[in-house]
Amino acid sequence: MTFLGSFVAFSALIFILMFGPTKLKSRAMLSLLGGLVLGTLWWLTLPTLAYDFSGTPFFLVLASLVALLFSRISNGTTTSNNFAFGKPSGQSVLVLLFAVLYLVGGNLAGARMFNATRYHNLLTNGKELERRTFSADMAPVDVRQIRTVDQTLAQNLAGKVLGNDPGLGSRVEMGAMNVQKFNGTIKAKNLKGDTVTVTFHDELIWAAPLEHRSIMQWLNFDTTPGYVVVSATDQSRVYLVQEVNGKPLNLRYIPSAWFGDNPHRAIYGKYLNKGLTDFSFELNDDGRPFMVITVYDHKMMMGGADATGVITLDVQTGEEKHYTIADAPTWIDRIQPENIITSQLEDWGTFGDGFLNSIFSKLNLLQPTPNLSAIYGDDGQAYWFTGMSSAGRQNDTVGFVLVNTRTKEARLYENPGATEAAAAASAEGAKGVREANYRANDPILYNAAGVPTYFVTLKDQNGLVKMFAMINVANINIIGVGDTPEKALRDYQVKLNTDMSLSIDGVVSGTKLEAVISAVAYVVENGTSFIYLKVVGEDGKEFYASSTLGKDLKWAQPGDGAILTFDEGESTTINLKAYEKKTK
Repeated sequence: MTFLGSFVAFSALIFILMFGPTKLKSRAMLSLLGGLVLGTLWWLTLPTLAYDFSGTPFFLVLASLVALLFSRISNGTTTSNNFAFGKPSGQSVLVLLFAVLYLVGGNLAGARMFNATRYHNLLTNGKELERRTFSADMAPVDVRQIRTVDQTLAQNLAGKVLGNDPGLGSRVEMGAMNVQKFNGTIKAKNLKGDTVTVTFHDELIWAAPLEHRSIMQWLNFDTTPGYVVVSATDQSRVYLVQEVNGKPLNLRYIPSAWFGDNPHRAIYGKYLNKGLTDFSFELNDDGRPFMVITVYDHKMMMGGADATGVITLDVQTGEEKHYTIADAPTWIDRIQPENIITSQLEDWGTFGDGFLNSIFSKLNLLQPTPNLSAIYGDDGQAYWFTGMSSAGRQNDTVGFVLVNTRTKEARLYENPGATEAAAAASAEGAKGVREANYRANDPILYNAAGVPTYFVTLKDQNGLVKMFAMINVANINIIGVGDTPEKALRDYQVKLNTDMSLSIDGVVSGTKLEAVISAVAYVVENGTSFIYLKVVGEDGKEFYASSTLGKDLKWAQPGDGAILTFDEGESTTINLKAYEKKTK
């Protein structure tokens, strides 16, 4: 629906509310003015006009108030000295009362105090939250795939690639970076300004559109010429993409565009009766850019928001498609918005024993730790991650939850430990980090050495990454640090092997391989000896551990038979959990 359409529709509404259907030839200018006021407010706020959203009764309230004001003006009297308001129209008063009752009643009907159990069940659709084993679901991390580039750093790196073209840099600015997995080939300019062809194999990237700097740039150019891709694992891989499949990119429907080119306004007329949220920038496997918008409704009258599908908007052509969650293209990473999942997690943790318990007894109350983070499992799926703390406990968690960002499948891992904030503070206090006054970014959860582990990058005052740290979730005093992720992982493994508080089960469990050693190498880093092994039949792989793992490993020789214990993963450099020499 265009602005002109809204103006005509609201003018007719005001006319009827003011004068009723019998006075269609009188005082039309007041009706047009009222319609203009209401239409402008509607076009600025873009409310959802559906029975379970507040937008419908709210705009009935506004329409009634405008009609009441103008009907009193039109029915008033004037003299040479003063002006008097007349009697308001009766139909306006009736509609106002109905709209107010509808607005208040709808919100009360969806209130948590009357629907505590339904709010508790919304996250899991009424099922029990599934308990899972972390090591079975998350393969040991490949250090080459650790996310070492956060959103802030990606934004800064993207700005550098724009600096290669001063004319472009003065015209556009970087949009908001969105993390996603990308599996495709793009032709782009790198940091040196060279045109290259780059292939990503299911790799994590940050992507953002080039945005207009101001309304003047939008008026002058209409579109922006592409987007920027930054590898989430290698800060040297930064690319400006200005063509796809040999055709130049012209991005029109982007957040900085105005009026009908704004993505929300571009699709609003067709979807004005649906809740729309979480406009995110994503690439399909061809590198073609889209805005991906979550569609949601309410499960408890005007409360209990829940995602029902997704809309893809081609930012060049304006072509849009609506999908259910089950039918959404596989290249879309995020359908479940962070704000909706956060709210559902809070309700799940708060109302398990009813509303009154959440107010008075407050038994068994759980709350998610602040700020969800997106992580990727070894199944290739994206998940919202958060720790779950008992109410009133600021630094400890009873476990953590992963929620699939597409399907909303939720998993609970009962691994008590520290919150993300406590882990970041512990990393900042580590030796060598504290003295340099480095600051940790938000921790990301990984499976490192077979146990849940937080990974953080440590930055200096200029925002440059200087070190990396791995912090044990169960015991934040076990920290591995290094100037590369590989060194941080090796230091972490040494700390794990020497910490006597860990369960022996974490050492002896895992995949066992009977093998013959073909080569042995020794490396010393920061005073710690590491032993690397190659074995017959495992070409391209190497196994390593510190010399503290056991005396058998210390004296390993080519030709020895051995039993290696480790966790399966995609990495070609594998951390050993146990080594046993096989006797003949």
